[in-house]
Formats: sequence, structure tokens, C-alpha cells
Amino acid sequence: MANKIKSKLILELREAQMSQRMIAETRHMSRSSVSDVFRIAKEKNIRYMDVQGMSEEEVYQLFFPDKSQLYLF
Repeated sequence: MANKIKSKLILELREAQMSQRMIAETRHMSRSSVSDVFRIAKEKNIRYMDVQGMSEEEVYQLFFPDKSQLYLF
């Protein structure tokens, strides 16, 4: 099973002004995963402060509702 994208962490690092490339390199994530989170955050107007009090799992479900259903089984 593939690893879940750490959407909350990506948003936190984005808030700290890290670039997509830098996040991917320093956190050993694919650049496409980081890009997906940036794109969805922009589309849904989600910032780190909006999800700060949420768990990583809740943020993942917010960003990837279709994929999060796969992990319920």
C-alpha cells in the first residue's frame, strides 16, 4: 500500500515559505504529491491556519476524500 500524502505537513511548510521542490526534497516526498496538495489548497482556499487543529488523517480526508475511503478497509 502506498504511503498517504502528509497534507497537513505540506501546508505547514508552505506557510513557512518553503517551495514545492524544497518540501519534496527535504521530506522525501514526490514532487507531484506536493504539487497536488498546493493545487487542491488553492482550489479549495485552504491554508494551514484552517487545518492547524485537525489531525493529519482529517486533513488527508479533506484533501483526498475519494482516496481516504480506500483506507477504511
